[in-house]
Amino acid sequence: MKIAAGVLAGGRSTRMGKNKASLEWKGETFLERVLSVCRDFPEIYVSVDKKEKYVSCGAVLVEDEKQGFGPLEGIYQILRTMDAAYALILATDMPMVSREFVRDFTGRLTGEEECLVLRMEGRAQPLCSVYSKKLLPLIDAMRQNGEHKPGLLFQRAKCRYVDLEEMHYGKEIVENVNTPVEYQRICQEANWKPEEKKERKLEAFCGYAKEKLKKTPVLICYLDGFGYTMYRQALKQDAVSYIRKNFSIDPVRTVSPPLTNPAMATILTGVSPQVHKVYSRKDRELAVPTIFAGRTDADTAFLEGDTRILKTELSPKLHCQKQGKGCDYWTFLDGRKAVQEQKTLIFLHFHEIDDAAHTYGPYAAQTMEKIKEIDGYIKSLSDRFLGSFLLISDHGLHEDLVGGTHGEDATPCREDFIAVWGERYEN
Repeated sequence: MKIAAGVLAGGRSTRMGKNKASLEWKGETFLERVLSVCRDFPEIYVSVDKKEKYVSCGAVLVEDEKQGFGPLEGIYQILRTMDAAYALILATDMPMVSREFVRDFTGRLTGEEECLVLRMEGRAQPLCSVYSKKLLPLIDAMRQNGEHKPGLLFQRAKCRYVDLEEMHYGKEIVENVNTPVEYQRICQEANWKPEEKKERKLEAFCGYAKEKLKKTPVLICYLDGFGYTMYRQALKQDAVSYIRKNFSIDPVRTVSPPLTNPAMATILTGVSPQVHKVYSRKDRELAVPTIFAGRTDADTAFLEGDTRILKTELSPKLHCQKQGKGCDYWTFLDGRKAVQEQKTLIFLHFHEIDDAAHTYGPYAAQTMEKIKEIDGYIKSLSDRFLGSFLLISDHGLHEDLVGGTHGEDATPCREDFIAVWGERYEN
């Protein structure tokens, strides 16, 4: 029997006061945790209120048609979208659910029932149960009648009940976290404290790099298009194995519009587009000095791809695709040479993550492979460089019908505005 997994993430989280799907649990969000538990299923769906908030989750998204109808609407939309005969439905606020438990529970399905319902202390758990696709007509009739309680469905469907106590799991395995007090309690019991990620501003980067330059050589890897949600996806796919172990990574809010030219100008000047006067992809002239002012080729390496993005005091060395290798590869080689030459400021602009994200999508396998390649370049540079090593990006992207987009050619989403600021840990 083919069983899909469906996660309900479209609730209003009224009692929590914030989106429960985004709460952290031991390095993952609640949603990422439940999706990880479901990774063995051939189909995985997430029921959401608005798709644009969850494009980076790596699962098929389904939206409610009837707003405010409760979890039964999400279950209905998952059942009608999937190919499988059954769906295991889980709530997103169950951070301690495990792969072993869901494997054990779904393994009890016989194919004769329309619902395999988990009970805990005699009470049905509709948001941790298995539903048959055959239930669609019954649920649709309930929708039309304004009936939205799963308990009414259980009264009318052919159900088989499984008691959690007989499975020999504690009740925490399916415990819902609904309030800040409950969240604090499970964190305390696990002796774990959520890591607070304070959102930085892109305008602060240039001044930070200048302060570092007063004490030590600085190497900056500018990762074009590497948004923070893309980084989180790369973590899940093990595409940033070196970065995750050797760099602190923080989200950084970029400028508006979230485009390369104005964002790069802010990275290099430390001021907003209203001050440096670069607003679009066409603008290249800056109204204020950059970090390269007063520097020369003798002490600085400014390395870009095949295009000069901005007119700065120091002209960049450009790199084109050749010998079957992309621009980033040749930029990396010259960056390694600059390290050997002991330049005090090295600025490398890697552009091919952005290229891949536009072509294939920000979370596509090809984009993750490009990120993995850059992770290798960063490791090689880090092995040789003794100064302060910084990572910065300009914007993120969101998925569109053909690949990825942001800024002028689309209505920007939150992931377009949240970039990456990283710094290598000091030994």
